[in-house]
Amino acid sequence: MVLNVDLILGSFTRAPATIPLFKLKLPASLAVPPHPEESMYHSRRPLYHTFRAEQRTPPAAISLIFVALALSPWILLCTLLSHLPLHFKPSTSTAPFIFLLAVFEALIVWYWVDLRIGQVLSYGAVLALITAAAGKRALQSI
Repeated sequence: MVLNVDLILGSFTRAPATIPLFKLKLPASLAVPPHPEESMYHSRRPLYHTFRAEQRTPPAAISLIFVALALSPWILLCTLLSHLPLHFKPSTSTAPFIFLLAVFEALIVWYWVDLRIGQVLSYGAVLALITAAAGKRALQSI
């Protein structure tokens, strides 16, 4: 490849003057060595992702059996309390404690349905303090 190098002098009011200076012959280019990371920029085959199948829920009958199993301690407690010779009637000091125990059960059901473990631990910590105070008060009144 040959380049002609010229000096061009001119202005806006006069015609330009061209003075040829020299001719420059450029050597042929060498082949560019491949970059070590060149293969990283070639197109690759597309990635496809297969999602897991939707989670299946058990039949309603099985769910009801496990709900009954979860509530069975409460049913057993109520049955045993009705057979005691003592006529147990929740007083103003024991009723809040029994109510707070039921709230604990509701918190566990809520966790099962919607909450995360951090939320259950924070709610449970506050509820545990209140329940412990109510339990202490219920025991002092007996």
